[in-house]
Amino acid sequence: MTKDQFGKEFSRLEAVFNFGSEIEPRARAEYFDSFRHVDLSLFRRAVNAIIDGFRPGGAEKFPSIASIYNAIIDVSPENKEEAKETQAEIRQKCQRCLNLGLYLDVNGDAHFCDCDHGIAKRASWRVPTGDKRRQEQIEKIVKKMPKSKGNLQGILERNPSGFWELTEAEHELWMIEKRKQIERIKERIRRYNQRELDKRDEKVVGSIVKAVENTISEIKRIRVSADDDLPF
Repeated sequence: MTKDQFGKEFSRLEAVFNFGSEIEPRARAEYFDSFRHVDLSLFRRAVNAIIDGFRPGGAEKFPSIASIYNAIIDVSPENKEEAKETQAEIRQKCQRCLNLGLYLDVNGDAHFCDCDHGIAKRASWRVPTGDKRRQEQIEKIVKKMPKSKGNLQGILERNPSGFWELTEAEHELWMIEKRKQIERIKERIRRYNQRELDKRDEKVVGSIVKAVENTISEIKRIRVSADDDLPF
């Protein structure tokens, strides 16, 4: 990519993110040195992607060299092929247990999954590891168990960084359960504090009762003593 070709595409970024003005010449030269060996069509697609998706914020008011590099990687043909392979791979996996057969719920408790891997895992736990016919026994148990519901799909999605995470709907369900957990914890704390207050109140009442009883006993003793001193 020549300097003029670079300048033509780079000026589009300046028009959108720098109010139409060129950035400082030395900084512009650094950008060119970083991308001079990039194919023009690939750089143009990266610029298009940045214009469509870049949101200035924080310290990065103008797309940095790193941001442009990331855009180039995102639009490169190799990355698209890799994305296709990843999509195919994730479709072959159960998104609940990721083919492990076990998954943790929001409380951190382990459960067998309802997919093929979960059924096989459940069956394997019924056969001792030292059994020479273990695999054969597992297969027999699997045949007697309820039919698999298949791989669970639709609860994961790929985020802008390329990582798989819960969909917004699944994340909201997760958050609802977490809020319930927090409320249960608060309720336990409230009950504990109430019990402690009740214990303290019992001690206070007991102390008052004991003090009153002691006072009454002392009064009776004094009265009896006074009676002993009377001349009649």
